[in-house]
Amino acid sequence: FKDEIGMTPSQVQAIFCIAPLVMAITSTLGSKLASSGFGRVQTQLLFSVLGVSCLYGMVYFEQLLSRRPLWLIPIYVARTSLMNGSYPLQESILMDFVPKQVRGRWKSLDSVASFGWCGSAALGGWLADKYDYTYTF
Repeated sequence: FKDEIGMTPSQVQAIFCIAPLVMAITSTLGSKLASSGFGRVQTQLLFSVLGVSCLYGMVYFEQLLSRRPLWLIPIYVARTSLMNGSYPLQESILMDFVPKQVRGRWKSLDSVASFGWCGSAALGGWLADKYDYTYTF
């Protein structure tokens, strides 16, 4: 955001403060949708498809977003909240199929997987700084 839109670091941090709040709302809405009879897996799939659509929209509409850069902010916040707000549903689905005596092992494996995401985020950040965020696509 700092480079693409020309935002100050404090404005970028404001986005990173807003995103978790929207994520909490999205998570609540996802839980309500799943319990209304739509289903946990279906809700997870819907949120993932919408989140990935936002991501591809950021890339596909790069020319439009370069003329109206502030439109990128709500798309980013929506993508982040959709992709991360469904984590409680993912966790509940996983734990339904994991025996109680090995749940700790699965949570440890989840922590290792999260560490892998951090490494890929560092690589993605380096590529975005060196080239552009669309380069990864």
